[in-house]
Amino acid sequence: GFYILFLQWREAGPVHAVLGFFFAPYMYIWGWINAKKLQIIDIMIFMTVVSIMAIAFITISTAQTAANALAAFNDLEESGAFTTTTTNADGTINISSSGPALGSEDAISMGSVNVGGSVTGQINDMFEVHEYTFNGSAGQTITIRGNATNGDDTDPRVNLFAPDGNWIFGDDDGGGDSNALISGYTLPSDGQYAIQVDGWGTGGYELIIN
Repeated sequence: GFYILFLQWREAGPVHAVLGFFFAPYMYIWGWINAKKLQIIDIMIFMTVVSIMAIAFITISTAQTAANALAAFNDLEESGAFTTTTTNADGTINISSSGPALGSEDAISMGSVNVGGSVTGQINDMFEVHEYTFNGSAGQTITIRGNATNGDDTDPRVNLFAPDGNWIFGDDDGGGDSNALISGYTLPSDGQYAIQVDGWGTGGYELIIN
């Protein structure tokens, strides 16, 4: 390419060379027009082959990237791993979600908790996850709170799971002061739901369902 620019400068003047530098197709076309005269046919053939290979590589790479993105989107759509949130006129929230469970398979079963009740627990390390279950009915609206206790830096998180094990919704700091809150969620079906509690820190927590 630089040799062709040099020839443009020498044969046609600096204006043509500058145009060729900033607009490569002009340099390429000029080279072919003058290839026989300047005896650079071999060079132009080489440049043509390299250009075709580069264009083919870019096209294939772009197509592969687009195909991967489309496949990922289709996988997401088919798995249903998404959440749809709507707010009712009274301020309560309906959340519909499906997809693979996102919780910990190593969660420690802590038993059951009744709606309208609360339990307390202690997280001793950041990888510890506690799981509680409760029975719910379709159309029932609940609020779940995960609060640190005793001034501890627990920074609790709560995740809600449907009776089929699929993750529904989670929260970290929605309750203020690093406390978790899932407010006004309407249960979509009857069954036994699960709540997993963990924390960014360690310490005591209180799980409240009402």
